Amino acid sequence: MAAEAEILSAPDKELRPSSTRTPLFSRVFNFFVDLIIPDYEEGCFSLVALISLSDKTDLAFLGKDLQELGYTVVSTGGTASALEKAGLSVTKVEQLTCFPEMLDGRVKTLHPHIHGGIFARRDQQHHMEALGKHRIGTSDVVVVNLYPFYNKATSVVDLKMELRMLILNHQDVLVVVDSHDYPVLLEFLKSNGDDQQFRRKLSWKAFQRVASYDSAVLEWLWRQTTGEKFPSSLTVPLFLKSSLHYGENPQQKAKMSYNHLDADAALNYVSQFSDSSCVVLKHKTSLWCGFRCIVMFHLIKFIELNIDTNLALSYCAYRSPTDGETRMFYETVVAPNYSKKGLEVFHGKSKTLRILEAKKNETGSFH
Repeated sequence: MAAEAEILSAPDKELRPSSTRTPLFSRVFNFFVDLIIPDYEEGCFSLVALISLSDKTDLAFLGKDLQELGYTVVSTGGTASALEKAGLSVTKVEQLTCFPEMLDGRVKTLHPHIHGGIFARRDQQHHMEALGKHRIGTSDVVVVNLYPFYNKATSVVDLKMELRMLILNHQDVLVVVDSHDYPVLLEFLKSNGDDQQFRRKLSWKAFQRVASYDSAVLEWLWRQTTGEKFPSSLTVPLFLKSSLHYGENPQQKAKMSYNHLDADAALNYVSQFSDSSCVVLKHKTSLWCGFRCIVMFHLIKFIELNIDTNLALSYCAYRSPTDGETRMFYETVVAPNYSKKGLEVFHGKSKTLRILEAKKNETGSFH
């Protein structure tokens, strides 16, 4: 203890890595661990969840439920502060590493006392022996999401590395990157489940996020290094917004559908006119078009008298807001906006009707 006291009382004393000082450093580090976490060896960290989030949606809900399940929540700066504001207890990463965040947040969790507990294989005895030798506890759940690349690209380097490595250790550590998965994660933990398919699905989603992030980095680097418009190789991340109802015919799956092409064509028709207008079309071909404050009742009568029942699968676009008089059933309706009464009518007609709202872009055109 005399040597330890000397070190603690003289923080400015030069400490260089050497074979003679490594054991002393280890004893000092363990002294800090015992001081900060006196019950470390007694198993107070038997269940650990590491949380580091840029998007803190439902963070308090997640932290509260994890603690009720017996998890110790370990977190980084902003996330830890948000948990504390929610009245939850949290162990900060620097309490485990005895090292502060540095380099403007570029280095937060890059430390053996964090990565060791994440990457160790529970079925490998020598891995667990190494953790015990260095007094490193295991982590069971890691919840991470990334800053949008163009907002804060350099602050997520260590988190991306963790996500990559966690993909290889999903059988031991659950990795969550989407707040929509918090409820199913908690249900899984409450049931003491061991569904490897569930773990692989979460791992896949983490890898997908990292891959999308990498594609944004590639695009940014390309624009920074060349004036050419198209690179020789292009990676484009795409995200599913919604599933299509069916293909071109009801018996077909929605792998390839022209439904949205028809909706786009209808919008292009009415976008050519400055006055209030409406177009009815099928298979990208206009069946009827009206202009200037049209009386929707007359349009409906025209449809009922002159168009067969196949019109129920047609597409209708309006340049002006729609109201309650627009009573005919269509597959898809597109308009700049909808009155409350108009929406009530549409919702009352069909549960499968697609109601699309067109927004104007910078040039004033609809999209």
